[in-house]
Amino acid sequence: MGRMTKLLNRSLKVFVGYTLIVLLCSVPVYFWVVEAIWVEEIDEQNVRIEERVIAQLRKKTESTGLNDLIRNLNNLHFGVSITRKKKNTQKEVIFFDEVKSLSGDGENDRFRGRISYFKLNGEQFQIITETNVEEADETILSITLVTLIFVLFLVIGFILLNQRLSKKIWSPFMKTMYNLKQFDLHENKPLQVEPTDIEEFSVMNNSLIQLSEQNLKAFNQQKSFIENASHELQTPLAVLKSKIDILVQDDNLSEQQRKKIADIEVPLSRVSRINKNLLFLAKIENNQFSEEESLSLNDLLNQTLLLFHDYIDLKQIVIDLKEEQVEWISNYFLMETVLTNLLSNAIKHTSANGKISIELNSNKLSIANTGENELNKESLFNRFTVHSSDTTNSGLGLAMINEICKRYNWEFVYHFKNRSHYFEIYFKIQNAFKVEG
Repeated sequence: MGRMTKLLNRSLKVFVGYTLIVLLCSVPVYFWVVEAIWVEEIDEQNVRIEERVIAQLRKKTESTGLNDLIRNLNNLHFGVSITRKKKNTQKEVIFFDEVKSLSGDGENDRFRGRISYFKLNGEQFQIITETNVEEADETILSITLVTLIFVLFLVIGFILLNQRLSKKIWSPFMKTMYNLKQFDLHENKPLQVEPTDIEEFSVMNNSLIQLSEQNLKAFNQQKSFIENASHELQTPLAVLKSKIDILVQDDNLSEQQRKKIADIEVPLSRVSRINKNLLFLAKIENNQFSEEESLSLNDLLNQTLLLFHDYIDLKQIVIDLKEEQVEWISNYFLMETVLTNLLSNAIKHTSANGKISIELNSNKLSIANTGENELNKESLFNRFTVHSSDTTNSGLGLAMINEICKRYNWEFVYHFKNRSHYFEIYFKIQNAFKVEG
């Protein structure tokens, strides 16, 4: 799976990208529009200068005074040039021109000019008016730069506002997701959702509430069925087992009949064990083991090892025990069940002359036994999962340990290394403490 991105960030990238593209594309368009307006203004200014100059010339009717005025206008009025033309021309021309700058910096000045013609005292005159457009270019560039700066501020502001608004808008959704993660069927409590006036979130919350209620109802029905079935099966199984015990004591039975009765006892014992374990699981899920006390895990561990002493000697298994003095605040029966199942599982699946390593400290309990092949981690802690050919195995031992660990919020893990199976329980520090001295 690739790198995950938040929904808000993904939509933000799209919006910011679209905004940048539009705004950046608008800059040259904006530049062109402003330049076109500015050039039009220059052309109008040239027309006004031309009209004003021609009006001054028309006031002079004498040839001598007219020549002096033309000479003065050409010399003193920058950007205006008036000349006599013998050829009668009426066509107007508008142009751009570049002239070497008078500042001596080697650069050219750009001008916008207009050429037109008029008659005065029967003579044809040409008038050229020019206006420097360099100032206009600088103005347009300044406006463009300011626009880009505002674009930058707009994008930054958009990101900050989007983040702030998103946190507020998505707050009910995030709280609902948090409550959904904390939702546990074993607590038998309905899913809590955050009230919201956003229609989409409200629809989602209602759907989640309905789904959680249906799951809770189905879970309770299943749990009730298992508990009731286990209770109902307990009595007939006990009666059946007692009848078989009585039947075995009958001296009139043949050896073949005794063998058949013994064969019946094996699956009957397994069914009885399954029924007992299912009832035990139901009690754990119903929190019926609420009594807790400070337990010496070392004493409990050594007592359990003593119970399996004969089996350990029979298979000549080496026990490597490393322990610290640790006390646990827990239910005695639950802790005894955890240790009994873990050690029973380790002894049962360790070959003759094998080794079991036990490590106990304030952080974890680890039990490792030698083995050949790694177990399936996906189904290892599922109910009725059997990893051996032992017909007496109920397939509920590891499932019970897992449920007990969930009850105390401990972490129950399995891993395989150096040809050994490791079953480890990591528990919270506040639930255990070292005994000093």
